[in-house]
Amino acid sequence: MMALFKPRMRGFRPPQSDFSTWEEVLVASARVELTTFVTGRQKTTLGTLVSPAPGQASDLPLDEPVNSLVICHALRHPLHGDMLIDAGLDRSFSIRPLGSIEGLAASRFVSPFSQGEGEDLASQLSAAGIRPELVLFTHLHPDHTAGLEDLGGSMPGICGRGEAPLRYWPFVFTRHLAGITEMSLLDFRKAREMPLLGRCIDVFGDGSVWAVHTPGHTKGHVSYLAVSKDGPVLLVGDASHTRIGFEQGIAPGFSRNPAEARASLGRLRAFAQAYPDTLLVFGHQL
Repeated sequence: MMALFKPRMRGFRPPQSDFSTWEEVLVASARVELTTFVTGRQKTTLGTLVSPAPGQASDLPLDEPVNSLVICHALRHPLHGDMLIDAGLDRSFSIRPLGSIEGLAASRFVSPFSQGEGEDLASQLSAAGIRPELVLFTHLHPDHTAGLEDLGGSMPGICGRGEAPLRYWPFVFTRHLAGITEMSLLDFRKAREMPLLGRCIDVFGDGSVWAVHTPGHTKGHVSYLAVSKDGPVLLVGDASHTRIGFEQGIAPGFSRNPAEARASLGRLRAFAQAYPDTLLVFGHQL
């Protein structure tokens, strides 16, 4: 049964890329159109979204209730068409608090979600006339994969090497990746060192979309830098759930390796400081 949840894996083969500086990228690269969707929300506390190191951010109200937004993005590339970065939530979350997250112990380990009418990913894509043919994942936690349930058909995906879906059968699991025909794994061990951000992969070879190695929250977490028609956009993903976490250099909550997460966040912050015109989009806050 577990084979239903795991697509065929292969290594991602990046195309030739001649960029070596971000100045070259921002001037000469292709441009994409970016649309961001909020597909639901999860009621939680600030303390679940940030993980301060000892002595760090002692003044933060960690018990403060917050609505964690479930966000994903659509990119329209001039040659490669429509694609997603993450997949948000499917419409089952408007009916059940845990939607398409299953398992005997799911309600014990996963906080409930809420979703308004028409907020599910499929409805919003249809309204916007977007038909994705590829999904680029920041990571494979269920609030980043569930929207695939309603898209129908099948499509390829791309994620970081070492990434794995939530799969604790029979206690907590999902079937979200059943429609992914093939998952291409980004191997950053062979990636180019770019200024400030470190190991990066030029996904299409034209500078328009860069996968940025940001492990820590999960083993294979990836952030994305998109050069949009309105300027550069750094899709941080869950390398930082919130703006306050980003600004104060605090590792995101539920991080597999907080020290690694802080190092990844440090590189993103250095880039944002050097290129202040870059729009920052965090994992669970707009």
